[in-house]
Amino acid sequence: MKRQAVMSTCMFSILLPISPSTFADEQSRNLANTLTKLGNRALSAQYRPIWLKHTTIKFGMANNQPTLMIKTLRPIRQTHNETVFLQGKLRQEDGGVTTNIGSGYRWLTADNTWALGLNGFYDQDTESNAEHISIGGEAFSENAVVRANLYNAIGSQPLALDGFDLKVEVPTPFPNHARLSLKAYQWNASTTIKPVQGWRTALKANPNKKLSVELGASHNTWDEAKLFLNLTYYFGHYSKHKPTVFDRLAPRHTHIVREFTM
Repeated sequence: MKRQAVMSTCMFSILLPISPSTFADEQSRNLANTLTKLGNRALSAQYRPIWLKHTTIKFGMANNQPTLMIKTLRPIRQTHNETVFLQGKLRQEDGGVTTNIGSGYRWLTADNTWALGLNGFYDQDTESNAEHISIGGEAFSENAVVRANLYNAIGSQPLALDGFDLKVEVPTPFPNHARLSLKAYQWNASTTIKPVQGWRTALKANPNKKLSVELGASHNTWDEAKLFLNLTYYFGHYSKHKPTVFDRLAPRHTHIVREFTM
């Protein structure tokens, strides 16, 4: 199977509704977007090693503070129908750093219509020293995605989260390649407080090659139900080549400590 790395595109997302303070430092946001675009273009250059072409970098602004996220995927063994890979992510935000590192195995079914996978990860929040490990399974085709992860807190830090999440994504009959996703999760926030349970559902469409629109709702036992609208604009060169099933990163839950927002 011919593998293509489509990493030259960077993203700028807008979450609505937005408070007026979001627009306070437009120059900083423009600089972050420029750095993201230049960084990804350099990483995806043809002469770079294959693992570097599977690395993305994103700069941003949150609460008037700079943010940074680096993600990388490195195949360590790959054939036309299976792969073993390493995956890592570093996220810096609000003065803290969250790191994820793990490995996974994916293989194609005999009819090449589904990719199945297993993975394991170690996650750490450097600000609180909270740690947990996880195991996950996934099955995805050209049209549908099913993923599940089980998280277990380790170490002596009481803020680390236990829990699980499950996500299903399927196509819809609507135009613009619209897809419907549903995510359910449970986090054990304390031994004395009942677990936090919640869900998130969204309808996502692409009106054109550069724009993605996501409309949905979310709810958990700590908060009332909320509606949201995400607009994502893709900068950089658009590639007609679709990434293979072996190019996809295994999604990770961002927050590993009890003070979280879903």
